[in-house]
Order: sequence, then C-alpha cells, then structure tokens
Amino acid sequence: MYFSTLTTEQAIILLSFVTFLSVTALPSDLRNRADPNDLSLNVAPTLDGPTSDGSAGIGVEFESSAVQLTKLWCSASDTNQAKGRQIDTRKGANWQLTADITTEAAGQLTAEYILNGKTIKVGTGAASAAAAAVSSDIIALDFYSGMPNNKWNIEGNNCNPWAISKPSIGNVADQSVWSTQVTAPLPFEVINDLFATALVSPGSSPLLPLYRPSMNIVSVTQKFFQSHPNGITPDSVEADLLGFLSLVISYSKKATPISGAIYGTSSPKFTISIMPRTDFVTLFAQVKSILPGTGTLYDFVKILACYKNHEGDVELDAQFCGGTVAAPKPSTHMDSIGWCIKNTDTNHQGCLTVKDWITSIASGSSPDKLTLLDRLIDGQIGGLGTALEKITDTTRAVPLFEFRNLIDVTPGKMQDTVNKAEQAIIAFFKKYKTSPQRKTAKRRDESKASGDALAF
Repeated sequence: MYFSTLTTEQAIILLSFVTFLSVTALPSDLRNRADPNDLSLNVAPTLDGPTSDGSAGIGVEFESSAVQLTKLWCSASDTNQAKGRQIDTRKGANWQLTADITTEAAGQLTAEYILNGKTIKVGTGAASAAAAAVSSDIIALDFYSGMPNNKWNIEGNNCNPWAISKPSIGNVADQSVWSTQVTAPLPFEVINDLFATALVSPGSSPLLPLYRPSMNIVSVTQKFFQSHPNGITPDSVEADLLGFLSLVISYSKKATPISGAIYGTSSPKFTISIMPRTDFVTLFAQVKSILPGTGTLYDFVKILACYKNHEGDVELDAQFCGGTVAAPKPSTHMDSIGWCIKNTDTNHQGCLTVKDWITSIASGSSPDKLTLLDRLIDGQIGGLGTALEKITDTTRAVPLFEFRNLIDVTPGKMQDTVNKAEQAIIAFFKKYKTSPQRKTAKRRDESKASGDALAF
C-alpha cells in the first residue's frame, strides 16, 4: 500500500501507527528465532535439504525484494511466522512459492521461489526443469499491486489474505530481478578451491558471488604452516583440512570484542558467502583424524590466525599476533572476541567467544555453540544438524553448504543459472569422488604410538 493511494483520514491513522511503532521500538529484525537452549523449538520449514536417502541433492532459492506482499496491522510475530510458508497454491514439481521476511518489517513480506533440495537429485535434470517452471510462473502471474484478484493466503497465517504491494506496474515480470542461493553437498577440498578462487579469480565460479567474492574470506594455504604448527609442514598439509580451517578462521577473524559489546540482531551467516548447513562438530569429524600433535584445536587455530592473505602470499596479521611470519606469537586478541546477539522479539540474548565456540567444535557433541547461538536469529548456520549426503555414484558422505549472494537473475536466466551451478557441482564430484590419500598417515601413526596426539 502507498500513501498516494490513501485518503487523508487513512494517512493520518497510518502515520499515527508508524509513530507508535517507533516509540515502542518494534523489532526491525523479524527473522525466525527460538531460544537456543530449547531444542524443541525450530525455525521456519526448510526445503534446501537433506534428501531422505542421503543421496546428493541440490536446492535453490530465488528471492526478490522487488516483489512484496503487505498486510496492514499484521503483527511482528504473525509476519515472522509466514517465513518459508507456501503462498496460495503456487507450487509444482519440485518447486513452490514461499514468503520471506527480508524487509524485516511487520506486515511486509517478499516473494521467494524454492527448488526443493529434499527431492531434487544432482544430475537428474530435475533442477533445470523446476527452474524453467518457476520462470514461467513468474511471467504468467505478472505480480503487481493493481493485478486482478490481488488476495493471497499464506499457509497457516493469521493475517490472511495478503496483497501484492510491489511492483506498482504490470507487464514487467520479465525484467524482475531475483537473487540466487544454492545448497549442495560438497567435500572440504571444494571449499578450499572456492576460497582460493575467490581471492584470485572473481566471477569465475557460479558458486561464488559475482562481485566481491573475497569479502571477509581467509584462504588458509600451505604458507600458513611455515612455523610447523602441531608438526604439520607446508608440504604435508592436506586440501580438506585447508578448507575446514579456512571456514573456521574466516568466521573467527570477523568476530568483534565481547567486552562492552552492543548486541546485534543479524546472523553471523552474513560474514562470508559460503555457509555450512551441516553443524561444525560434524564438519570437524571429516578432518579430525589428520590432525597430529599436542595442544587444543583452539591453540592450533590461534597460530594460523596469525596470517592473512596478501597478493598471492601471506603476511603477519598484527591484530592477532606478534613475532615474525616464520615464528608468529599469538596475542590475546582472539581470546576477547566473539558474537553477541539479541532476539528483539523475545528479548532472548546471548554472547559467545571464539574460544568457547572452537572448544565446542572439538568436544564431539553436536551442535556446536555457534550453531546454537544462530538459533536466536534464524537457525541457518548448521541448521541441518549432522546431515551428510553422498557424492553421486560413491559412498563418500560430505557436508551440505549454502552458497549465498550469487548472481542476480531475471526469470529468463534462471534455468541457465541453475544449469551452470549444477554442472559446477558435478565437476567437483568427479574431481573429488574419493577421499584424499593421506600424506601424513605414517607420521600420524608414529605420533599415536608415542601418545602424541592433538587434545580435544
């Protein structure tokens, strides 16, 4: 609804309502939330995975902030409840139209088409067909505020019916822009490849953002092991371990000081464009066996955090360490940083230090504490728990990841975009269909025999 369409009396009432909202501080962040300590509570229904039989699936989301639904006077909680729920009868084979809460305002929703990662299997052509069907549905519906029968019921919502409020003109559906996210199972060698690619070849992978793919990314390379942490030399470190550490350190180094922190209302998932949907304890289990040496996982990570990428090389990160590149000396900075998040709908809040998070990863007890903390916002990080799926035609089970902030597309480009992402996934499956041949197996056996193993 727009002010230009209101009578004077209606506008006065609405302005009074807006003033009331500002005075009472209605929460701006309306993402699905739950008390992180209550495992019986869950977030919105999700269709990105996993598959029921553990085979490799692919899920895709197309979301547009240009297509909005509005319901005046709808409460924050009822708006929040609509997330992930089907809009009217709009669904087909392996896809459906759902509501999202990207605008983070009561009484406002955005449209999101979801290609069902629980039912679409990689390499079957089902993802491409679903993308084509979604494209056709967008064009056929031609969403706009003046469209006929502009009443839309959202599954189980107390504010029904809703109305399309944007766009304001018709016959522009083919020009509408939709952001893309893809969810798929991939091994850590792929994550290592993608982190490296993000730094040196922007725009070269359909699983990375077209613009600024390297934002906040730390690509852990062999050069991070110059000081031989835990006895691992640059030439012995393995690609899957590099991928795991790149993910953990990228999240860790963008954390902020806990002391005197202002509680945020956004998920840590926005740190980087690659988000694990499998929890970090399960992720760590994929590489734990190749970590020799003494000490804790946290102490190990602190040493690697001493480095930062710089023009194809590494240099010392003075914020986290002193010493030299060859002999870094971790400071106490990482001990003091973490995340403080507040659920402004329920006033639940929590803080988590990087140290406590990494310690929880090594504990072996799922879920890790960052996965728990994210439940205050929308429960996306690690939200699929211990889920793994098998690389096609193999028994190798690998974690699920969501690749965010991908290319924006018009409906006519949706099928091609999905095809390119799926082909990239298939290529990675072929490249890494078997687990790495362990270069450090002999050294690990010797360490184990002497009782010299990384402590968890």
